Amino acid sequence: MVSGISKEEISEFFPTDDELRTILQSELDATIIRFGDYELGTLPDDATSMDKLKAIGRAYFSFSQESPDIFGAFISNPMPIHFPTDFDEDMDKLKMRPTVTRVLGYIHDLIEEYDGPRDVDFLLHVALATCGTIHGITHLCTYGICRLLSPVAKKQLLQGSLECLSEGVLRAIRKGGKIEIEPHSMAGNIPINDTPKAPEFPRNNDEEKQIAVYRGLIDLVWDLGEEQVDISKVSQYADLPMKDVLRLTDGADKLLKTVEDYLDNQDQGFIGVQCFSLPGGANAFSYIKAAGYGYVSFALHDPIGWNVLIEIASGSIVPTDFDNFDEREGMGVAFSFLVELTKKAIENSESPRQTWILYSQVFAAWASAHGLAHLFSTGNLRNLEDQDKLDLIGPVFDIVIQGLLSTLNTESVDELEAE
Repeated sequence: MVSGISKEEISEFFPTDDELRTILQSELDATIIRFGDYELGTLPDDATSMDKLKAIGRAYFSFSQESPDIFGAFISNPMPIHFPTDFDEDMDKLKMRPTVTRVLGYIHDLIEEYDGPRDVDFLLHVALATCGTIHGITHLCTYGICRLLSPVAKKQLLQGSLECLSEGVLRAIRKGGKIEIEPHSMAGNIPINDTPKAPEFPRNNDEEKQIAVYRGLIDLVWDLGEEQVDISKVSQYADLPMKDVLRLTDGADKLLKTVEDYLDNQDQGFIGVQCFSLPGGANAFSYIKAAGYGYVSFALHDPIGWNVLIEIASGSIVPTDFDNFDEREGMGVAFSFLVELTKKAIENSESPRQTWILYSQVFAAWASAHGLAHLFSTGNLRNLEDQDKLDLIGPVFDIVIQGLLSTLNTESVDELEAE
């Protein structure tokens, strides 16, 4: 039964699952088009392509805030992979989501307006950086820890992310796409989608049983949501006797926090692998790019674990003091590490040492990495070939970092001191 309607009644209107999915996606696409048309309709007649690009970002965000459940369906259905193969291709004819085709069209116009490289790969990279950042900040403010912020604070984060993104897009176009910084690729071989369900984890001793319990809770939250967590359900999902789960845990609430810390450390482990692979003399922005690689690699390796971490995260996300920042502010280890990297980038720039600058730059960087992580792991682009995902991460981050450099009044990473 769905909303009181039986499967038989549904099948009268939609004989097959494919027909139902097609109609549903058509309605979802029409919804995002309406939100986009509204935002575009508020612009003046002389609005620029960048104005229109930001309007699409606001429309996407508004959709998520007004109808989070419907938006969840919109971002969960995999999208046909139909990227442009020619710079002057008619983007409206691509079989992709309306947001993506509109972004591609406006990026095409911006490249022409600023006499940028008429290269289809560059067009795709800039469009993906745009879509990733918009999707990332929207997802964090709808389903991640930022959902707990006030509407005003959420809009501030959106605005800050859009401003940094626009700086990066324009700077990348003006530089003719020659913006690559280290690292040039992800270090090592990342096993993609390689984490089994809880019952497949070993349980030969208490340490192994503990991990199986953690994975049982992770699978439970993924299937039913955080609000459905109780010890009996964890026992079922972990495929362990209730007496073992009771012996190894101290109640559902503490177990949730323990699992959050477990996943947070897993995330930081993937980030650390990428950062430690950098050569000596790397600057803070190379470390930020490497951290982005690590963040996305964790999502690709353990999509369910990464998504559950985003849902149950409870640490602080607001640095209260620029100069005296440390982990005692109650941040998770991965987020704390990103804040520390961003702080070093600011210290090496001409920008003031202000908490708001630190906060906004952290979210501008996090939004893009988060957007790619979700799109590639369980979002619209999850059916993209694995190697294509890995190849696209670097060029997207290069564009995002141009935005960080621009907002921090830094012309080139060559000006920065090594970390």
